[in-house]
Amino acid sequence: MKKLALTAILFASATFAADVTLVPTGSVSGTVTVKSGSSSDVPVYVSGTSLVGYTNSAGAFTITNVPVGSYTITASAGGSTASATVKAVVARVGDVISAGTISLEPASSPEKDLLVSAEDKYAKNQYSAARSDFQQITGSASFGEIAKYRIGVSYYLENNYDQAITELNKVNKSGQFGGKAAYYIGRATRGKGDESGAETLFKAMKTTYSGTDNATDAQLQIEDIVTTRGYNNFIEGKYSAAIADLQKFIDENPTSKDFAMACYYLGKSYSGNEDAAKAIAVLSKIQTNNPRYLDAMVEIVKTKSSFAGYTMSEAAADNEKIISADSKSFQARWAADMRAKLKWDMGDSTGAITAWETALSSFSANTADTLNAYYSLGYKNYLKMNYAKAITWFDAYAKKCPSQNTSADCYYYSGKCHEKLAVNALSASDPEIVKAKASYNTIITTYKNSSRVADAQARLKVLP
Repeated sequence: MKKLALTAILFASATFAADVTLVPTGSVSGTVTVKSGSSSDVPVYVSGTSLVGYTNSAGAFTITNVPVGSYTITASAGGSTASATVKAVVARVGDVISAGTISLEPASSPEKDLLVSAEDKYAKNQYSAARSDFQQITGSASFGEIAKYRIGVSYYLENNYDQAITELNKVNKSGQFGGKAAYYIGRATRGKGDESGAETLFKAMKTTYSGTDNATDAQLQIEDIVTTRGYNNFIEGKYSAAIADLQKFIDENPTSKDFAMACYYLGKSYSGNEDAAKAIAVLSKIQTNNPRYLDAMVEIVKTKSSFAGYTMSEAAADNEKIISADSKSFQARWAADMRAKLKWDMGDSTGAITAWETALSSFSANTADTLNAYYSLGYKNYLKMNYAKAITWFDAYAKKCPSQNTSADCYYYSGKCHEKLAVNALSASDPEIVKAKASYNTIITTYKNSSRVADAQARLKVLP
């Protein structure tokens, strides 16, 4: 059966001085539409070169590194013919040439009808029905290859990885769907949980399909495998194993989209191994415009705190950087809480209380850091003998977190504050003594497993 394809001619002409070291290149982009079929994964070729691109789910394609010159651009889909001619010029480095829309029309043949029917079902995710049609296509090489490829991918999309691998291995690896089939074999191998095997397959792809989009896809998968393995090792506490993968990754892939994520967990792994200096050095590689930046800054502050020479004033400055970077972030809430604690530790108790109150007015309630500030304000006011204020904050925390054991501490200190506020500490009818006893009894009845039960019982014995 005659192979059917669409051919679009791009005429490109340019004059330029011979340069033995540089070849000016541009790129060609466009859209392929397949009437009554899927427009995704359609191969698009540049004549006289090894360059090939594939359309995405919307039918769009871009082929990069196209040298200056005249080419025939061919889009081919099994069972289709087409007619479209466009003119364009790749005249200089960086030219982006549009091939426009290339339309593929159904050919007339029994296998064409099967292919059109199968592609329609495939596009609607009716994979089993699509396979029934694809499996009847055995004629032309063009039809047969796309049918085998679609059958394999359909099994992959149904998470039937073993069958997907079996079917995809039937695709001609040197043909137009060879690279994509190899890619999905690697993905299916990952789906089975064999990350090491998948990594080996993707590394082989980089060599076999060097210079194509298939090699780029393989590299992205390798990056994801390595970073995922490093992350999993970190989560499991296998810091040395995580460091081995992630350090190699950031050294070899400084422009990867996963670079910042790898740096973050590499830094945390170094911290886990108690290598603070390396942790800070790696975390500092994350740029300010990256979503991981604030996380990295928090980790840097935490890690620096293990340094003997890290002063409170330096810590305060670092916390201010976090807050100023994004004052509404949860990292800023953490930093605001740390700022208040540092003020307290530096002897500025009034400033610390003010800082916590400011934090509470700046951030939304009920977050972990905000609720911690409730307790901190209660306890610090208790130490400052601001008993009425302390009671307010202790009560606020206990009401918002009634199931937390820390609430038992709140009731205990609230009881002691009421004792301090009593006008007649020897009178059982004094309103503050009544409230103190109520606080202690709440601990005994509600927080039976708390270590504060014994303290509450001891206080009740001495109260009138």
